[in-house]
Amino acid sequence: MKYSNFFIFILLMVCVLSCKTSEVTSPSEYIGQRLNMKHGGGFAGTYTSYHLLDNGQLFKASKSLDSIFGVKRMDKKIAKQIFSNYDVLGLKDQKMETYGNLTYYIEHVDKEGMKHKLTWEKGQEGAEQMQMFYDNVMSHIRKNHEVNKEQSTSTPKQ
Repeated sequence: MKYSNFFIFILLMVCVLSCKTSEVTSPSEYIGQRLNMKHGGGFAGTYTSYHLLDNGQLFKASKSLDSIFGVKRMDKKIAKQIFSNYDVLGLKDQKMETYGNLTYYIEHVDKEGMKHKLTWEKGQEGAEQMQMFYDNVMSHIRKNHEVNKEQSTSTPKQ
């Protein structure tokens, strides 16, 4: 009887631990869809980019991918909606490659690794839909980032 309870416990633990979603430490090693959102340039030439994976994992990088770090996971339903919006808006069929003083950048990588990149300047004619999508995604990222800051900086009350 003792051994059967122990065996059942071990079996349950294996099942619970194997159900955990796999997380990656870098967006480049992820197999699945991802969106890379970047904005920057100007006099200093600095860029900040976010990498959203279709599993909800979120990464932030400054200037280059050498300084990339994970940001807490975004709600998977929101991430799924963002990827759906990309398709519904037909952004994968649009072509725009304009670089200026301050450049916006969206890169979509599909499950097969095919990349589609859009670059534009704010206020550029023909980029309204891209800017709206970019602003929407960034508002979700900021909201997610602010929640995570609050959680990481809050101290338990005594």
